[in-house]
Amino acid sequence: MITARAEPRLDWLCDAIVKQRQSGDVLHLLVVDALGRSILDLAPEAIINGGFNEGRVVLPKPNIWQGPHRIAPRDFFANANARNTAICYCQDDYIAFLDDRVRIGPTWLETVRRAYRERTSMICGPYDKIEDGPVDTNNVSRVVTPGTRLSIDHRKELKPGGMRDAPGGWLFGGNFAGPIEWLLDINGHEEGCDPTGQEDCILGLMLASRGRRIEFSIAMAAVQDRTGDVHVPAFPRLDKGTSPRDRSHATIDRFAIRRRTEFTPDLRALRARVLGGDASPPLAAPFPIPDPAFTYRDWWDNMPIKETPWPT
Repeated sequence: MITARAEPRLDWLCDAIVKQRQSGDVLHLLVVDALGRSILDLAPEAIINGGFNEGRVVLPKPNIWQGPHRIAPRDFFANANARNTAICYCQDDYIAFLDDRVRIGPTWLETVRRAYRERTSMICGPYDKIEDGPVDTNNVSRVVTPGTRLSIDHRKELKPGGMRDAPGGWLFGGNFAGPIEWLLDINGHEEGCDPTGQEDCILGLMLASRGRRIEFSIAMAAVQDRTGDVHVPAFPRLDKGTSPRDRSHATIDRFAIRRRTEFTPDLRALRARVLGGDASPPLAAPFPIPDPAFTYRDWWDNMPIKETPWPT
């Protein structure tokens, strides 16, 4: 789980996993938390009561956009870096991603378990966004009054029965799972997408270019509760330019055609260092730390990162 929210509601996920897990499941929870809390801060009872075998919270690895070692003048959105942090810390050979404040459908874990056994696709599921209201946990597509639906995943409307061979660009929404080796093969999420976003669909396109199948499964549904703010105000996304000549369009143009990330550090080497040594939070080691004396520049406009304009 990736979070930077004051109330990530990790207990919702843990409670659902308790109901869906089977005898023999070994499930490790890894939370990448930009606010640097502990597992006891987030969901102690849910962990202790059997949602997961183990729970751990880590800080995002040091990067230029956010956190104590940032070069930017303020914290910005950096989900590519956060998800790559999870890849580095993952002790298994398979990983499933979810965003915070999420309610998973009743067959979510069953679907991930099936994909884990088969290892034939990177699997992703639909997500809707709601605010100010619970959902029917037996049918996460149904909002229980007084919920307000903010957005409906258009993939459900295009392929209501799912799609076993989906386009690479259909891997988005923060609800997906697959083998760690496949992710290391393309070197994870493109960190050049930070702080604009689109790192998830870029990931899917790179995987597809490597011949990996992308499966869209309706049974892996999830609903994200975005009561308050859809995006975290303290970690805003940043675009530059005027559409269509802007950073977000250039992100697709530059990275969608690649078969491996351009600006992401070597995750295979970082993962070996993390799993082979003492990288307990809140210590940054053994991750490299951005050099404050170096002039880091944005690939899009060559502007020094330390002069990044604040969004209005």
